[in-house]
Amino acid sequence: MRFPRPYRHLALVIGVLAGSMAIASSDTDTVATLLHEGQAALDREQYAQALEVFREAYEGSRDSAGAGEALYWQAFSLYRLGGTRNLREAAESLEHLLTAYQDVAKQYDVAQLAMRIRGRLADRGDLASIALVEAKAHELQQRVQLAKVEEQMQERLTQRLRDRNLRLPEPVRELARVYEIPGEVEGGDDIRLAALTALADLDDERALPILASVLERRDEESRRLRTMAVAVLTRYNDRLAVDLLLKAARQDPDPAVRRSAVLSLGRYDDERVLDLLEEILTQSEDPQLRMRALQTISTKRSPRVRDIVRDIARDETSPLDLREFAVQSMIHQDREGSVEVLKDLFTRASDPDFQSTCIMVIGSLRNRDTRDWLIARVQDSSLPSRVREVAFYWVANDDDVRLDELVRLYDQLDSVDLRRQAVLAIGQRDDDEVLDFILRVAEEEEDLEIRRAAVFWLGMSDDDRAVDYLEKLLLE
Repeated sequence: MRFPRPYRHLALVIGVLAGSMAIASSDTDTVATLLHEGQAALDREQYAQALEVFREAYEGSRDSAGAGEALYWQAFSLYRLGGTRNLREAAESLEHLLTAYQDVAKQYDVAQLAMRIRGRLADRGDLASIALVEAKAHELQQRVQLAKVEEQMQERLTQRLRDRNLRLPEPVRELARVYEIPGEVEGGDDIRLAALTALADLDDERALPILASVLERRDEESRRLRTMAVAVLTRYNDRLAVDLLLKAARQDPDPAVRRSAVLSLGRYDDERVLDLLEEILTQSEDPQLRMRALQTISTKRSPRVRDIVRDIARDETSPLDLREFAVQSMIHQDREGSVEVLKDLFTRASDPDFQSTCIMVIGSLRNRDTRDWLIARVQDSSLPSRVREVAFYWVANDDDVRLDELVRLYDQLDSVDLRRQAVLAIGQRDDDEVLDFILRVAEEEEDLEIRRAAVFWLGMSDDDRAVDYLEKLLLE
């Protein structure tokens, strides 16, 4: 059976996960300067540089407001960098922020960002994140009916306002004055580009030359405008649009504009696009541009693309997050043919996070061969515990693996950490006999952390046996 997840039990998981961080002190003005410097790096999409600056600001902050703000932007930078390690650190930082700096947390979307990060970690097989996401999903489910009522009220109000506007037309000349731009006010280019977008819908031949001239601008103020022009170009399917995007991806002086152009090129089936993406992946020194190129090329399907993605996954000189993304993309290029390549990558790897990513992709295939291979990884005591944990998770989530097989595998485990995570994984099962196993663990296991994992699942159950056990535990 799958247990319901009431909100009142969520604190147990968060309590187990929460860590402690020390707050250093520094001059307030210095911290403010560092925060400003970090924001500037974020604006340039230089997330690694921003991360270091925000870390320095956090360590040197004397007051809780400065420390909380620095911690939030540190987590945001980690989130933008991506990769399993960075996501895990970002989640832990935000959870610390929620508990230690509540006043600061209220000023930002801390809980929402933390949950998005936990969702990504859950997709990567992180068991604590899976439990947290499911618990919050259950809480949300209880509010669905109210949300539907509010949505219907909003729709009726919107329609009423729309009807009023239709009966109150404004003269065109008077309306145009609203959009007049006195001098070079802030946001003026945005208004112009919106007009250009509307023009593109009416007259392609007139719009494209204007877009080309926008992309030729090199003044600092036009950076955001060029980025938006790149987005408008994706409305066109002709060769000129591809030419302009290729030129922007190669020559624009701003990294953010180049990355936007690379992403926009993904919609075109043109060999020149593949040539550019491969060139960036093999020659560029900008890690973010390489990641954007890999994200773009992975949406395409061809033997050439499959080989490019595999080469990136094998390249030990490439950044870890780039290789992890390549591993995750391989299955979409060649589902069955990638298994042996993934196994070989796992065997050659020394980084636990990269090994875990390989296991996650292999586990998602769910066939007899991959199942046996995963079980062998669980039983391999030479592997790091967290790698074996991910393998156990995928075995536990394979419906073709019987519960009694999982229990036997659990009894063979030689690591306390692994047994604790295995309890969390088995607790996800729909089998009616799962509660018997969880009760057995709660009553017989000597390790406190393992028993705590079992108690977590008992707290999610409405079964009388679970309630009786918890009541007995409270009275001891």
